[in-house]
Amino acid sequence: MSFIEFIVAISALMLIARKSLWLALTFSALLLGIISLSFSDLSVVVSTTLFDPSIILLSISVALIAMIGGSMEMTGLIDEMMDNAKISRRHALLTIPAVLGLLPIPGGALLSAPVVEKGAGKAEPDIKASINIWSRHVTVLFYPLGTLLAASKMAGLNVYTIILYLLPGLVLTIVLIWAFLLRKVEGGRISSGGTIKKALAPILLILTAPLVHAGLMHAFPNVMEEIFLLIGVSLSLSLVMIFKRKGPSYLLPVLKKMKAYNFALIIIGMFLFLNVFNSSNAPGAVAYLPLSTPLLIVLAGGLLGVATGRVNVPISVMLPILTAKGMIVNEISFTILFFSIFIGFLISPVHPCVSVSLEYFRTDYPSTLKRTFIPATISWSLALITAYLLL
Repeated sequence: MSFIEFIVAISALMLIARKSLWLALTFSALLLGIISLSFSDLSVVVSTTLFDPSIILLSISVALIAMIGGSMEMTGLIDEMMDNAKISRRHALLTIPAVLGLLPIPGGALLSAPVVEKGAGKAEPDIKASINIWSRHVTVLFYPLGTLLAASKMAGLNVYTIILYLLPGLVLTIVLIWAFLLRKVEGGRISSGGTIKKALAPILLILTAPLVHAGLMHAFPNVMEEIFLLIGVSLSLSLVMIFKRKGPSYLLPVLKKMKAYNFALIIIGMFLFLNVFNSSNAPGAVAYLPLSTPLLIVLAGGLLGVATGRVNVPISVMLPILTAKGMIVNEISFTILFFSIFIGFLISPVHPCVSVSLEYFRTDYPSTLKRTFIPATISWSLALITAYLLL
């Protein structure tokens, strides 16, 4: 498969995503499979994806996460949290999603989405979606127990040393969020009164899901983690209903309002695309472009971040390629590669947090990409300049 054919599949995804994101992911996955795989191989990938217990449980869990956000919004818990938060509106839109992002959970952007919806007020839906995505993930650049841990281990580097090297990228990301997104939101404080207790209660209810998920995963490492995710989100949803004294019958209006089934379909479509991508020779088509080392690190790394909606998958693809080209992967080259992939990950349509944010805020991928394309381009350009100067 040529690189051009891969671009055709991505273009189809972006075009159809204007109408339906789950349909766009599914159609593009099948198109990519028809181009690059035999019918029998594609059939195996499709059936394996659709009947994978972990994907089924994950899709159900993400639908329930959407219902957690919807129930908190409909019962007034989000209003209570924001009305008692004694910080400025723009600071809240940066810090609260970031705090919730410290405990990663698939589709977890749905937990911070109601906060952004409330805090961003009359801002455009694509602005809200972009804030939700970018603010939530700034912690990826400095949290040592998250994505960085596995990525740095693959490269044989110290995670805390890498964090120091990533500090300029972290500062740049925060500046870009502020300049291109948060400035589009009205200023001022969210609230002048209230109590910290009332502000923290909704956050604790939200954090129940990832805390239970992480705790059970640690206690029972040999059990499928999606089972614990389903337990965690179910418990969190139950606690919200108990806290606001709502019965099971209240869940039906929440389900209808949030259209939770759409989120489940998005997850299935996303994994279908990812599995077809990984089964094809698309990673090689992207990574083996005839580029100089700086361009390979920044451009191919960034494209793989966009194509996979992941960080560690492109890292695992790129590290052997760079080594095969005779390059020693040190702190500088790894940092530039990680940051380039991270930016692609932020704008990827197959990144779960991007997909669910678009659905929640009722916006489309092209509109949101228009908001984030310039910050992403600035980031990649500075990464490329740094690569040419230091590598």
